[in-house]
Amino acid sequence: MKNLTRSKLYFLSLILLSFLIQGCVTVQEKRTSALQIKGLIIKNLTGNPISEISLKAKSNGRFVSCGYIATGGECSTTFPLKEYQRNLMIVSWTQYNQQYLYNDIVVSQTSVKDTSLPVHVLIEIRQNGQPLTRFIQLDNEWTR
Repeated sequence: MKNLTRSKLYFLSLILLSFLIQGCVTVQEKRTSALQIKGLIIKNLTGNPISEISLKAKSNGRFVSCGYIATGGECSTTFPLKEYQRNLMIVSWTQYNQQYLYNDIVVSQTSVKDTSLPVHVLIEIRQNGQPLTRFIQLDNEWTR
């Protein structure tokens, strides 16, 4: 009988100890290592106005567009965080009735300093008619 009581007491002690140990376990926040996109900025650096600007994902057909960007101006938007999936993009715009279209554009991650912070996709439409794409991290949402 003594052995049975001792066994029960030992068993209860183990259960209590396991609860105490679980209470002391450090809980670490699960972080994703994937780059998160927060928004898009399209800048017109051509020296002339551009119109009908569009950025389209080839994989699913989703797109973002701006009707008009003045010389030196920009069009921007933010959206809920989206994981960067390295999808190919199509960038197009019109300038003086001439349409520009660039296929298979991929944004390079080389400009990202801290992948734990969200990024914006920056597309600069250059003087030579070429789009330059990269990620940028903004210190403040309201300043560029």
